[in-house]
Amino acid sequence: MCDFAKAKLTEAGVSPECYSNLHSPHQKGSWLLLTFSTPKALQDARMALQARAFECKGRKIWLDAAKTKAELLPARLIHRAFIPISEQETGKDDAKGVETNLKGKQVKVGNEIAAYTLNSQLKWTTFARQRYGEETCDVLRAWAESS
Repeated sequence: MCDFAKAKLTEAGVSPECYSNLHSPHQKGSWLLLTFSTPKALQDARMALQARAFECKGRKIWLDAAKTKAELLPARLIHRAFIPISEQETGKDDAKGVETNLKGKQVKVGNEIAAYTLNSQLKWTTFARQRYGEETCDVLRAWAESS
């Protein structure tokens, strides 16, 4: 897979001097890690690959910077909050659909926002606090933030 990636980077016009440490941290799967010399080199390589629209096994090849654990936290909180909110809705007579909006970092119940993240903390809206109660929201928040 690394040889294939090197070939595609070269074909896209990305100089081998712009990156280093190209490797596969897991022997399975299709993702690779590499280190670019500068943020601009990463940006240029990303745009070059995107412009060429390369594919591998029917899937688009793309390039992006890895997110840190802190950058992934808001989405993880939303995923973790979704589970208990769905369970709370299951027991209600007027149960509403629950969905996540990862771009907005929100959990919606029906058409209302129930939870969102702010500064990497899960926050409850007035709607959620009225619907589930203060104590339940506090317990659910603690559970979502526990891992």
